[in-house]
Amino acid sequence: MALSLALASTRGVVHASRQMGRRTERWLHDGNRHNVTLLGATVGFIGCGGISRSLQRLLEPFATSILGYDPPLPASVLTDRQIRPSSLETMFDEASVIFVLAVPTPDNDSERPSMSTRPSPSIERARCAISTP
Repeated sequence: MALSLALASTRGVVHASRQMGRRTERWLHDGNRHNVTLLGATVGFIGCGGISRSLQRLLEPFATSILGYDPPLPASVLTDRQIRPSSLETMFDEASVIFVLAVPTPDNDSERPSMSTRPSPSIERARCAISTP
């Protein structure tokens, strides 16, 4: 489901559908001006447990570069999975799509990164307390 939401978000599927319903759709380059692709994109995982393992396999055909934020895990666990350990600030600056996969706990409830001004689709697959101010 997370990958489906990411594809729909980055390709503007809902927006394009609404435009078609109003007969205001744009075609070719005009219609794709704000869309991005996952091919070769940098994506972020906030939480690098079981859900991220499944999602990582689904992302393989897209040749993505993955940033990971999961403080309880040693950096070596992430690098063994070809995930580059990252701070939240770096992730929000560099990633085209951020998947929030962490489970909220009392320990992570206070973590609230500030988001850069660059828009970045955020796909929330699991509830987590991480948010933007």
